[in-house]
Amino acid sequence: MFGGNDWCAFPPCTCGRFKRENFYDPDRLYEISPFRVTDLCVNSILFRANRDLRWLALQLGKTDAVAEIEGWLDNGFEGFKKLWDEEAGLFKCQDQITGKLEDAAISAAFLPLFAGITIYSTFLTTEDTKIFTLERKKKKNP
Repeated sequence: MFGGNDWCAFPPCTCGRFKRENFYDPDRLYEISPFRVTDLCVNSILFRANRDLRWLALQLGKTDAVAEIEGWLDNGFEGFKKLWDEEAGLFKCQDQITGKLEDAAISAAFLPLFAGITIYSTFLTTEDTKIFTLERKKKKNP
């Protein structure tokens, strides 16, 4: 079925072989993979987990950990700015090879809201002019 000149990115039987042939090296696999996407779901869950971890660190009085986690949250937040499609008014996955946002609007577009990413979009009096800002509120107690 997958033999000969037929090509499929990763049919079930070749995915393991592809990894083995590249010595399970994540850097090498990333470099040669034809499928690289910045996924909304995974990143939203990670951002939310980091927010919750920050809360736990605050409760335990781990100020060093809080500072480190704040850095993770800041980096994650900056990444979400790149996933915002102003024209569509929602977040989208990004093709890491081309740098373009995916065309499809998917249900995961709402997960950044769950993660705590806040969007403010205001329409001004001049036609077709928008002010777009993303803010991440830093709270002492979440």
